[in-house]
Amino acid sequence: MKKRILFTLIFSLLLSVFLSISALAAQHGTLSLSASGAVKAGDTVTLSVKLTGAESIDGIAVTPIYDETKFELTGGSWKVNGVITDFSVDTKDGVIAFAEGTAVNTTILTFTLKVKSGVEAGAYTVGCSAEVSSTDKAKSTLNAETQVKVSCSHSFTVKNTDSKYLKSAATCSSAATYYYSCSKCGEKGTTTFKSGSALTHTFDQKNTAEKYIHTAGTCTKAAVYYYSCKCGSKGSETFVGADPDHRYAETWSTDKDNHWLECSACGERKDQAAHVPGPEATEDSAQVCTACGYEIAPAIAHQHDFTKHWYSDDATHWGKCGCEEESQPTAHTWDNGKVVSEPTAKKQGAVVYTCTDCGRTKLEYTDPDPSKSDRTSSEKDGDGSFGIGALVGVLGGILVGAVGVYLTLVKRKK
Repeated sequence: MKKRILFTLIFSLLLSVFLSISALAAQHGTLSLSASGAVKAGDTVTLSVKLTGAESIDGIAVTPIYDETKFELTGGSWKVNGVITDFSVDTKDGVIAFAEGTAVNTTILTFTLKVKSGVEAGAYTVGCSAEVSSTDKAKSTLNAETQVKVSCSHSFTVKNTDSKYLKSAATCSSAATYYYSCSKCGEKGTTTFKSGSALTHTFDQKNTAEKYIHTAGTCTKAAVYYYSCKCGSKGSETFVGADPDHRYAETWSTDKDNHWLECSACGERKDQAAHVPGPEATEDSAQVCTACGYEIAPAIAHQHDFTKHWYSDDATHWGKCGCEEESQPTAHTWDNGKVVSEPTAKKQGAVVYTCTDCGRTKLEYTDPDPSKSDRTSSEKDGDGSFGIGALVGVLGGILVGAVGVYLTLVKRKK
């Protein structure tokens, strides 16, 4: 029974201590560290110290932790305000004090490290230790670390002929080409160097380009060519080309009746045929063969037609072609005329004349003809016309008859 009571007391005491430590850690917050980025030997890197979740803090002391064979501390700066702020490169630490309990939840300090010359590329651990005190006199030590990546400050001076550095293999006209590599890390650079010697020519290519002709061929004899190397160099040994064949032109030869393809060496013809006439020639285009383009008939010369549109004055007339050109004025050609009014002894006659070319008309008067007499008014009445004398007689008779009727009616009334 006593052992059980003792165990219970010890467990309670340990639990109390554990809870006190947990509360203290929560009160003093969490520390973290971050680096500004990758650097090379000789460069400076900035590290940021961040404290979050801290409450009632009255002082902080920070000490950077790093490998002094790789890095050199060059400075530090507090990012929060306090009644006392200090950072020393000589003592390699910094302190800050607050006038009253302060909540901290931000970056509190940055410090800089210089990467020493000759440091090889790699990832190096850098840390810091922070002693944090609160207004209740409690203290705790917080630690954080991060990786500083140091890249190589390349020196591409090594001539390495491993296959990984090969840019182009040797040929019969050039030695192999390689990239220089870094003397520190072996990385491949961008500049190149040549190594070894060019390969020996191998003249085994049957190239029938003109530059390799030894003896030109004819229609009855094959051409002879020099063997060549893959690089294009011409050798001294020769080979016979393909069986001889006519060298027909790619364009048509023509005469006035036919077209054909002709061998440039011997004049042999193939595909000879009569021209295939296209549309008839016009003023705008010639008639050509639709197969070879030979001009069968030239374009027709323009023929003026001045008869469609006539213009005239009293003496002349002229025509205008559809192309807008006008003909030279020419005198009218009058017909024999048409009598429109016969002359009398006292009056002129009238005749209309028409130009037989342009259709223009003119009116001319003829002299009176003494042989013809003018008719009087009475003569015209005798011809059955109803004259003025007759009209007066009729009106008089009607008036007399009307008076007689009136008088008769008056008498009867009385």
